[in-house]
Formats: sequence, structure tokens, C-alpha cells
Amino acid sequence: TLTSTDKVVIGIGAGVSVEKKTEDAKVFLEKRKEELTKYFEQMNNAFAKLAEEMQKIEMTVQKQQQSRVPMSAE
Repeated sequence: TLTSTDKVVIGIGAGVSVEKKTEDAKVFLEKRKEELTKYFEQMNNAFAKLAEEMQKIEMTVQKQQQSRVPMSAE
């Protein structure tokens, strides 16, 4: 059980934890959440661009392979 709710210990990164007032910790964590959400969106966008480029490359390779397949003699 918590003996005091006016201060909490939070991790600030690199294995470092600090004691902060509850309200300060809340503000810190909300800011961190916003930053992580922003980075997640950036990573998602980068992933989507990579997937699109991969599809383009795959289509190019398929076209090249099709042009190399000899036509059957009729």
C-alpha cells in the first residue's frame, strides 16, 4: 500500500528513476505519452512508405521476369 500519495517514483529513461510530486509526474507522463504517440505515427508513416516502395519494386521485378520468359512456339 502507498503510505504517501503526494510523491511518486517514475522512470525517466536509461534505467534512471526519480521522485516527483504526483502532479508533476502526471504532467511528465502526459508529455511523454504525446511524444511517443507522435513517434509512433511517424514510424507508421515511414512503414507505409516502405511498404509502398516494396510493392513498386516487386511489380518492377515481376515485369522484368515476365519479359524474360520465352514465348512458347505455336
